[in-house]
Amino acid sequence: MPLGVVEWNSEYRVTRFSRRAEEILGWAAADVLGRRLDEIPWVPEEDWPSVRAVMRDMSSGARPVNVNANRNLRKDGSVVHCEWYNSTIHDSAGRLVSALSLVLDVTGRTIAEQATRESRAKLDSALASMTDAVFISDAEGRFVEFNDAFATFHRFASRDECARTFGEYPDLLEVFTADGARAPVERWAVPRALRGETVTNAEYVLRRKDTGETWVGSYSFGPLRRDGEIVGSVVVARDVTERKRAEEELKIVTRLYAVLSRVNEAIVRIRDEQALYEEVCRIVADEGGFPLVWVGLVRDRRIVPAASWGRAAGYLGEIEVEVDGPLGQGPTGVCVRERRPVINDDFGVNPSTWPWRQPTLRYGLRASAAFPLARGDQVIGALTFYAAEPGAFTPKQVNLLEALCADLSYALDAMRQERLRSDAERALRQSEQSLREADRRKDDFLGMLSHELRNPLAPIRNSVYILNHADPAGEPARRARAVIQRQTEHLTRLVDDLLDVTRIARGKIELRRERIDVADVVRRTAEDLRAVLSSRDLELVVEVPPARLWVHADETRLAQVVGNLLHNAGKFTPPGGRVEVSVRAGDGIAELRVRDTGVGIEPELLERVFEPFVQSERSLARTQGGLGLGLALVKGIVELHGGSVRAESAGPGRGAELVVILPLASTPEARSAPAGETTPGAGRRVLVVDDNRDAAESLAQLLEVRGHTADVAFDGPTAIRMAGATRYDVILCDIGLPGMSGYEVATALRNGAGNGAQLIAVSGYAQPEDLARAADAGFDGHVAKPADPERILQLLA
Repeated sequence: MPLGVVEWNSEYRVTRFSRRAEEILGWAAADVLGRRLDEIPWVPEEDWPSVRAVMRDMSSGARPVNVNANRNLRKDGSVVHCEWYNSTIHDSAGRLVSALSLVLDVTGRTIAEQATRESRAKLDSALASMTDAVFISDAEGRFVEFNDAFATFHRFASRDECARTFGEYPDLLEVFTADGARAPVERWAVPRALRGETVTNAEYVLRRKDTGETWVGSYSFGPLRRDGEIVGSVVVARDVTERKRAEEELKIVTRLYAVLSRVNEAIVRIRDEQALYEEVCRIVADEGGFPLVWVGLVRDRRIVPAASWGRAAGYLGEIEVEVDGPLGQGPTGVCVRERRPVINDDFGVNPSTWPWRQPTLRYGLRASAAFPLARGDQVIGALTFYAAEPGAFTPKQVNLLEALCADLSYALDAMRQERLRSDAERALRQSEQSLREADRRKDDFLGMLSHELRNPLAPIRNSVYILNHADPAGEPARRARAVIQRQTEHLTRLVDDLLDVTRIARGKIELRRERIDVADVVRRTAEDLRAVLSSRDLELVVEVPPARLWVHADETRLAQVVGNLLHNAGKFTPPGGRVEVSVRAGDGIAELRVRDTGVGIEPELLERVFEPFVQSERSLARTQGGLGLGLALVKGIVELHGGSVRAESAGPGRGAELVVILPLASTPEARSAPAGETTPGAGRRVLVVDDNRDAAESLAQLLEVRGHTADVAFDGPTAIRMAGATRYDVILCDIGLPGMSGYEVATALRNGAGNGAQLIAVSGYAQPEDLARAADAGFDGHVAKPADPERILQLLA
């Protein structure tokens, strides 16, 4: 037997020590027989407490205790590892009689186990000290061992969870590769190591437990061998995502630098905004690798695509973007509204992009970046980029794209400045041309005015001479008075036209608008002028509908428009010609047309015939007469009524047609009946105040002819003195008096000197502000010079 035998009695003295025990324990029987167990130095001092505990247990009758791998010291000092198998004999009283131990030498096995433990400890220490993930496989590629960093690397909460996972799924590729399928075997370090490759490395995309896809670099330093056979492999893995991202970003940034260069080249080359927008979108999308790039410009409160490029350009046809409201909360709307870049990392999770989520995901768009486009200090829109991956826009990329948009904004502002400069130069040229034209027209106008004023003045002067030398009751005197009346009315019309044009140009004309039947106005005005046209051998055709056409207008001014148009047609139509006037209702409008068969209008004058002092005929003969103000008045009056006017002509000799458009009134309103004619009264005492002696005396004479008594004063103080001495019923006072104005005269008369007389201003100051000032000074009425005698007599009634 390989067992040694040691026996001792109740006093712990050795009574038997076999030859095999001598071989195992290294002591001779003579050395130990009769000696107590604890007197023999065959146990290391530090092990004696446990040995004595075993001896006491055996002495007390407890079940014998076997001792495994107990250390014993040989007589020569060497150590032997033994297993002791113990048994005891007790008497009836339970006292120890003898004990027997069988001893087995287990030194070889213990050393191997110790070596294994030490090796394991070293391995555990080495694995624990490594920050990279390490795992060991067996010859079939199954996992045998891993370190804590490996569990952490795969986002496991503990080693046990990691071990359980790999126990169920021993093949890492099946569990964690990003595409969910087995990667090509040559890309995996384990099989390459098991094939005997000494150093291998591989990079692949890993799907980790909780953080999604990660780039991993794995390295194998060769297979594990035993007796020349491959029994496994050791592989080290580390996260190389940041390096991969840096490499990818470097590629993108390098590409964007090239894009930026190409865009700046386009900025220098292209001078048209729309063409530049389109070229920038094309360059950025094609060379920058973006699935969609678009320029949106602000139109009212919407952001409208001006240019786009990329495979996902159809997306823009399915969406709307605004500056405000629910459709203004996305990156582009916020970018324009807040004048700053806005980055959207993921359409799939960003709540502000919900209105566009479905179409973006359908077109494969996951992230976007919007940058404002400015022209000077004004944001005019945005340049928006899209990417197919979430979180695609890194700070470096954003900086480069922002620089690109800044360059584009600078180019847009430069184009605007260049356009403004060009416009200014063109406007200056046009202004110079207009000034030259205005100067020429001024000369023409002065010539026309001189001609038009001299024409009536000559017959007036001749008629005055006739009245001074002919029999007042004779036919020559009667004809002279008729000539004076006609020419005076002509002069009055010339002056009135000049004043009306001035008032319209200054916005001082006052309309007395009411609801009137435009058809009736056209009919009556045409009939009033029929005799004039007939005297020129012209046929007048009037076409108005039987139904009323209501407009909100000043009846007098509207009649003036119709009259001017008919006068103009008659003036430029040769005898035997035809003038047609018609009016009809359209889509909410009244359309008035005056057509003639006259000389027509040159094409270059069609747009200018409504300007003051413009006439088709410019010969010295001036056969048609007039100042060229009639159509200018028509245009001004019509536009004051909210309408428009245009001229049409097929060319010289082919007649012309003038068209007036007026808005129709919604519903008719009853017109008040016209006031009855007032018969001028008689016997009124009147004081006429005017520094122009002829004007004052002729007006006084006119009043006396009609039965009134009239006195004359040529300045303000005289008028006040006379009003204080004589009780006048009416005082007709000029405003522009020397020294003391008519306003001051009225104030003085109202303060007591006027004795309650009716004050009427007779003045060439007839603008609305003049009428208001006259009323403030105390005048009861106002008549513009040259005063219509019938109007004066009506006020005296």
